[in-house]
Amino acid sequence: SHNHPSGASFSYTDIKLLKNSGAAELRVATEDGVYYLRPPARWPDDMEKKYNSIRSEVRAKYHELYKAGKIGAKEGHLLSSVEYNRIFAEQYGLGDGKELYE
Repeated sequence: SHNHPSGASFSYTDIKLLKNSGAAELRVATEDGVYYLRPPARWPDDMEKKYNSIRSEVRAKYHELYKAGKIGAKEGHLLSSVEYNRIFAEQYGLGDGKELYE
């Protein structure tokens, strides 16, 4: 477990840590809750390339929303990090989610 004061979800470095450590779960604490990530049955080949491809596509979408004045920069950063991590997790079998504080 560690914290992300920015409120963002996992970084690629966090995902590599989960893979390389053999841990059962990685947790990131933010202001409003805790994101968790669990390893897949099998890690994808070319993981960084696949992750960065998803990340670039999602970030481009949120950058367009920012340029159109529909969201702020921080909101775009937070929303995009959640979305690209969710997509990566879904495509490659990682368990992910967020537990909100009561």
